[in-house]
Amino acid sequence: MDCQQLLNKLDSPPRWAANWCYFYLLSAALLGLSSFFTLIMLIFAFGKLKKGQTGLLVAYSMALVFQAVGAMVMFWMCRSSLNREK
Repeated sequence: MDCQQLLNKLDSPPRWAANWCYFYLLSAALLGLSSFFTLIMLIFAFGKLKKGQTGLLVAYSMALVFQAVGAMVMFWMCRSSLNREK
């Protein structure tokens, strides 16, 4: 397999997805779900984390932000991939 064939294979959507939007939408859903669980954990463990583990509180908050932003970016990539296919 030469370089051009490999690049063409990597540029096509996965076999289970009709187009790239399915892949991006699944990624956005998984990231959104993980950010939701991180938010729930932060809500219920806030008292314990605030008392003595401020570093862990900051780390979980940063993880929540990165996951939420990642989910929004993946959803935007899904929408833009649909616009590109028209």
